[in-house]
Amino acid sequence: MDYLPTLKDLFGTKGIVLSLGYISDTFGDTEAENYISENILKDEKMIDAYCSLYKKALELGFQMQDLFMLEGMCTAKLNNAFVIYPNGDIYKCLSGVGRKEFIESTIYKDEELNNYLYPELYKECFNKKCSFIPLCNSGCRFNGYLKTGSKKSNDCQKKLLDELNKKLLTIKYLK
Repeated sequence: MDYLPTLKDLFGTKGIVLSLGYISDTFGDTEAENYISENILKDEKMIDAYCSLYKKALELGFQMQDLFMLEGMCTAKLNNAFVIYPNGDIYKCLSGVGRKEFIESTIYKDEELNNYLYPELYKECFNKKCSFIPLCNSGCRFNGYLKTGSKKSNDCQKKLLDELNKKLLTIKYLK
């Protein structure tokens, strides 16, 4: 947490709204996967660490978002959003960049790009009467791919969103 005071010293807090994220899993048998598997915080440890950072940032005077969100409407789910790799490959998913199974096209082809919104995946969310649909939009396609091998799969994080957001609102408003 030493970097938060340093960030304040360098830039102040006026006009800065911090948005804290977290590192999720990645493909196996890679240097990144080895690092992540050794350092990733999961479940309760991640929630505790996030809340600790959030509280410290508030104490230092930073503005903080009210809610924690996961992915939401990322480039993969938006019609006119994409990532172009230096060789011209086009990706919809930022986490999939550099991975052949996530190449959607190339700048040298004139074709419509796939959109990973997949409205049919929302049915499961609506059936669960999930209140977090606007925050996660049926989850991250990359994480779904890691779990199932298909980009057309939900990555439900309802439990995490519910638990963490209750704690954040308590920290911010019920000091």
